[in-house]
Amino acid sequence: MAGTIGVYGEPRVCEDGRVRMNRLASSAFARMPEEKYPVFKNVFDNEVGLVLQALRDDIPKILLFDGAVHQWLHVDGNRQYDSFLKLIDFYHMKEHLVAASTFLFGVDAPSGRAWTEKWEMALLEEEDSSGGVCRSIEYHLRKRSLSKTRRKEAEKHLTYFRNNHKRMNYAWFVKRGLPIGSGPVESCCKVLIKGRLCQSGMSWKLEGGQAVLTLRAHRKYGDWERMWSSYMELQKATYPEWRVAA
Repeated sequence: MAGTIGVYGEPRVCEDGRVRMNRLASSAFARMPEEKYPVFKNVFDNEVGLVLQALRDDIPKILLFDGAVHQWLHVDGNRQYDSFLKLIDFYHMKEHLVAASTFLFGVDAPSGRAWTEKWEMALLEEEDSSGGVCRSIEYHLRKRSLSKTRRKEAEKHLTYFRNNHKRMNYAWFVKRGLPIGSGPVESCCKVLIKGRLCQSGMSWKLEGGQAVLTLRAHRKYGDWERMWSSYMELQKATYPEWRVAA
């Protein structure tokens, strides 16, 4: 599991008329595999809490996840996140949109591509259009003659949109220049985890892998010098006889 916290600047209107924000800073953290991710969630909550202490109450705060149920159950039941705007990552949503199209219309069907493009644009430009996606899938499920397998798979994606439609108001975010994609988290997964732990022939124990991830997070995203100074002070206090070569 990996997570990032990004801080963005004031929104600005670009030459193309779109509103955008620049990412000013980011931090990241990652954990080795664990059942139900209790340690990761605790680290996540603590890191977010530290950032919240430094922010004014009127600054917009956003949670951007994919559709994993355990993530949303965790934050929806935590009062720390009551003031956050919550959004499903646009590109994870699009994967479900394309998959629904494939099962409704067939692989690479022109009508399916047109349907996907129509609703992708609607979601980006029209507020509260996610309900329209649900109604459209329901319509095609009624009207089209589908095999049992295709119908079952299309219904799975309909359930996804029904369960998450309140977290898909992308047009509202786009108009204000707010992020709608979890690109920083995907990059974090590549930089912190895949690029180091998943090379050819590698295998890791939990303790060793976590040590590497923690150090890489400080090196790539954090304040390495401050971390290292704190570590050295701790060593000196713990082992007074220990001397570090100049």
